[in-house]
Amino acid sequence: SKLYTVDKNNGALNLVGNIGCLEIKALSFKNDNSLWGWCSEGLVVINTNDASSSVIINSGKNIEGLAWHNEGNKLYGTAGDNLYEINVNTKALILIDSNLPGSEDVEALEMLPNGKLLGAVHGGGFFIYDLDTMQSLSLGIPSSYDDIEGIAWPDKCEFEY
Repeated sequence: SKLYTVDKNNGALNLVGNIGCLEIKALSFKNDNSLWGWCSEGLVVINTNDASSSVIINSGKNIEGLAWHNEGNKLYGTAGDNLYEINVNTKALILIDSNLPGSEDVEALEMLPNGKLLGAVHGGGFFIYDLDTMQSLSLGIPSSYDDIEGIAWPDKCEFEY
């Protein structure tokens, strides 16, 4: 897998380097601007200057959605319809919920400014997951895309749900 930056003026891709993983499944920036990813080897932290990576957790789990909490103290991941809290210190994946919305894999995850998770399900559809109540709500937002692999939410965009 290779890491690229995108030129904001013309959209050109600029190669940073080879990450050293077979396939990156998910990416998430922590609040300290460090880049984290899930690849075939497990959880990695990626140097954004040269794309070198360090494996933090060796795991064969198929995590496809990854999102850091806004405070940078918790990392969340999805595999199928399961939601995990990933503890980078103890290297544990703690199952939080095993029944996320949708009949297929949750392939994208993002933390909203209000502390709730936004997820996208393979086959279409979005949901909000409230970590306080441990409940998910379908948003009913139609999409003509059925294989959303990643989502990002700008900090400046407000959202109430």
